Amino acid sequence: MTSTLSTSPPDVAADAAEAGPSSEVAEVRFRAMGSDAQVIVVGGRPELVDDARRRIDELEASWSRFLPDSDLNSLNAHPGEWVRVGRDLATVIEHARAAWALTGGGFDPTVLGAVEAAGYDRSFELLGDTDHEPPSGLRPAAGFAPERCLVGCDEIELRAPTVTERRPAGHPPTTTPTPMPVASDGDVMARIPDGCGIDLGGIGKGLAADLVVADLIAAGADGALVNLGGDLRVEGRSPDGPGWRIDIDHPHLHAPLGTLVLHRGGVATSTTLKRRWRTRRGTTAHHLIDPATRSPYDGDVELSVVVSGAAWRAEVLAKAGLLRGTGRCFDLIDDRIDVAMVVDRRGLVSTSANFTNFVSGQLPAALPEPNTSNDWSRT
Repeated sequence: MTSTLSTSPPDVAADAAEAGPSSEVAEVRFRAMGSDAQVIVVGGRPELVDDARRRIDELEASWSRFLPDSDLNSLNAHPGEWVRVGRDLATVIEHARAAWALTGGGFDPTVLGAVEAAGYDRSFELLGDTDHEPPSGLRPAAGFAPERCLVGCDEIELRAPTVTERRPAGHPPTTTPTPMPVASDGDVMARIPDGCGIDLGGIGKGLAADLVVADLIAAGADGALVNLGGDLRVEGRSPDGPGWRIDIDHPHLHAPLGTLVLHRGGVATSTTLKRRWRTRRGTTAHHLIDPATRSPYDGDVELSVVVSGAAWRAEVLAKAGLLRGTGRCFDLIDDRIDVAMVVDRRGLVSTSANFTNFVSGQLPAALPEPNTSNDWSRT
């Protein structure tokens, strides 16, 4: 999925003139993918918000490592083997491989062993219980070989199934092994390296937002927003006139750092200040694994925000930029289609070229109150 983003300042007057009459607005908020979810639909059928929620649930059912019956867990349970999976999982794997190449390995879906070793072996809601065991059907961290963690995507394979290949719990196969581009039900064959497991955190929510917004626009919406835990995609008309207004939040501030005005595209935030937990040893850990150390990142960037043409791209660039630290945080940003902002441990704010074109008002040079990032908080 590709999209473009204009890095020129928005023409508010022109957009207001083109806005036309007001449309009905429907909104729904719920929990999905371990996060707060929000869907806003402008125009179209009122039922579109319910369609969007069902689609998000479908994607989570395929991609989640915390649901024992997900396609992802079927794949992780059979490393080194060809496993028949649904098209939704194949789609996110295709994007994950592209993200790995885009970031030079800064995003790597084969991180699962390191994530679980850090203690993130169950849904975040359960991490306060350090004695809780993973749900039945999930592979424990010990099931993955440490040397097979963060091995990259060269050995993650996708191909068309033959009619003799089926899901592990499917119906008996037919007898004619005729290759097909894609199975009639949309299934694809996937294989991950032996001893390896993949985790789709860092791309799944952004890609889900992209897919669902595209569905909503195709179904007749004049505009749509899908926000999954702060990774979001917008397209078309907003409820408030020209541009979608999106606050830039910092976990330790009571007011936004600033407000973005975006007409289309994706926004994503990556931070070490959320999804934190206490380990069995009493130390604090978070979910962002540094590929260089295979441990939770301990660098000088605390918050990274990226605006791009697609939310999946924004999400992987936000994470990869944070992991590179302040000296290299904007190296992966293509100034023609991406803009970015980071906040370091001192509270200083830095931006890439053109970021302020998307900001309504003035962006501070530093946090407006003392940084309290050393205080552990399950935000």
